[in-house]
Amino acid sequence: MLPGLQEAHWAIHRACSDYQRISDRRHLAAEIGELIAGLISELIAAGWTEQAAQDADVHQFAAAAAR
Repeated sequence: MLPGLQEAHWAIHRACSDYQRISDRRHLAAEIGELIAGLISELIAAGWTEQAAQDADVHQFAAAAAR
């Protein structure tokens, strides 16, 4: 019976690890979404059109800020 319990233990452990990893990804995705929404709002407030703000390339912003 002990091998069966060990298998069950590791199956539960793997399931918990998978759940945590997925939960972390969902949390990160939500944070990124909020940051993107904030950036778009700031660009619109600065006079950009909504479409231009949505199409903005953050890599270009980062490169310009680094100069």
